[in-house]
Amino acid sequence: MFLPTRLQDTTLGDLLAELNRAGVSGVLELHAPNGVVHRVGLESGKVSSVESPLGPKLGDVLAELEGARFGSLVERVALGPATAPLGEQLLAQNLIGKGRLGRALAVQCERRLEALFKLERARIVFRVARQASFGTHLEPKDYLSGKPRHRTRNSSQDYSRPPSSGSAWEVLGLPPGADADAIRAAFRRHAAPLHPDRHGDKTPRERAELERQYLRLNAAYRTLVA
Repeated sequence: MFLPTRLQDTTLGDLLAELNRAGVSGVLELHAPNGVVHRVGLESGKVSSVESPLGPKLGDVLAELEGARFGSLVERVALGPATAPLGEQLLAQNLIGKGRLGRALAVQCERRLEALFKLERARIVFRVARQASFGTHLEPKDYLSGKPRHRTRNSSQDYSRPPSSGSAWEVLGLPPGADADAIRAAFRRHAAPLHPDRHGDKTPRERAELERQYLRLNAAYRTLVA
């Protein structure tokens, strides 16, 4: 699986949908121009956590769901020694059950994702790794429904748009009618040399050209496997 390297060339909705279809577990990182890194944890393709300064803190969500009195209790716990994340501290002290905490974490994830959908620019990194959670798994329909997909690019030609099936075969260097295994193998073979990690010494213009080639290749692959 190959993902675009810039949010400008895709949308968060397309990224999360692609990761859901692949059923992967790991962390999607969005490196914003201001240096802030937003992290979306996934388990088997479903969002399980969101680490971001955008959106509400867990304590605020718990105060909203459990009431102001519980919010005051959470605040006292949060002001204590930071020996563990707030949720783990509340569980350890038997102040909340896993079900209620999981509900609060799900609400927090949804609201932080809503904020992340407003990001316009970011560098995309995906790291394959297991992501611990409290059983929070958002269903794709809950965070993808109604979200923007396939952002319109400013260039005169959109290389992320699927080409016709005829030109898609040509882009991948395959004869029409090749099977799915051949298509995947051709895509991996052509995409590997275009990976940005291989071209750290390239100029911005050269990297932009490599990215253009990858987007065209990815669009061809999607056309044939869709």
